Amino acid sequence: LEAALADVHPVLRYWGAMGCLLHPDLAREQAQALRELAADDPFSANRAAAAAALAGIGDTDAALAVLLELLKLDDDIARLEVMNRIEDLGWIDRVPRAEIRRIAADGQTYYSAHVAEYWRTQRDWMFLPW
Repeated sequence: LEAALADVHPVLRYWGAMGCLLHPDLAREQAQALRELAADDPFSANRAAAAAALAGIGDTDAALAVLLELLKLDDDIARLEVMNRIEDLGWIDRVPRAEIRRIAADGQTYYSAHVAEYWRTQRDWMFLPW
């Protein structure tokens, strides 16, 4: 995993992060590499996978911060990857309601807007006024 996380090829870094996500016991040894990947990898999918792996080893604050930052991307497929990670982690309730509404109303995206609309309609309790 160490070699994959540091590889020059982005696909190998992605699968290194996914390996850490699938094997949190091994990921603990790679925590610093995961933090670096989540913070500044040029590929958003790698950052999202690294953030999910960080969540798996208990670094939930750092993971959530990265995922919420990545939700602001205008790239529909990149945003969809991030939304998949959030859904997998069971963290939809940690996404600000205003952000879900913004994504659902985004006329420039298709897939992520539909996922956000699903989140909004299937999780009505999140949108109750309180």
